Amino acid sequence: LINPPLDSVFRDGHVNPVTAYLFYNSAPLGLLYLAAMVEREGEEVQVLDAAAEELDIPMTLQRIRDYQPDLIGIGSFTVTFETCKKLGKALKEALPGVPIVLGSYHVTLVPEEAMATLDDETRAHPQLRRVFRDVSLWWAFTSMVNFSITLWLLLSQSPTTFVIVKSFM
Repeated sequence: LINPPLDSVFRDGHVNPVTAYLFYNSAPLGLLYLAAMVEREGEEVQVLDAAAEELDIPMTLQRIRDYQPDLIGIGSFTVTFETCKKLGKALKEALPGVPIVLGSYHVTLVPEEAMATLDDETRAHPQLRRVFRDVSLWWAFTSMVNFSITLWLLLSQSPTTFVIVKSFM
């Protein structure tokens, strides 16, 4: 499971205090929840937070290639969607035959655009379409919970409480 690199965010100048905070100081809880669910079913999962590790697409691609996954999941925020498309294309070329699933906010809110980026084989497969939808909804829900907790902590707690609580999340 991949929290994507921030190539397009830096290139397009979308870095602001909120973006920087979300990507560098907030764990990708949606990905981590999914990883826990899959591990509970007895599967091995690796989560790569390319944004927090400040990886670019080539470095992310190499890490994924080294791992040799059976399935790849990429979380996609609107601000990182262009990077996700480029990463998906690079992964498809480097690891042909490995299914790639996009999820999170952008895919949930603009599914037609996200589906248009998939190849014909993936787009036409009804089971993958169902998984795509379900994973996207789960990612969006868990990300909203994380955002809500963060916002509540920022607005209602002292800075010390906020720092202590976020350090355990």
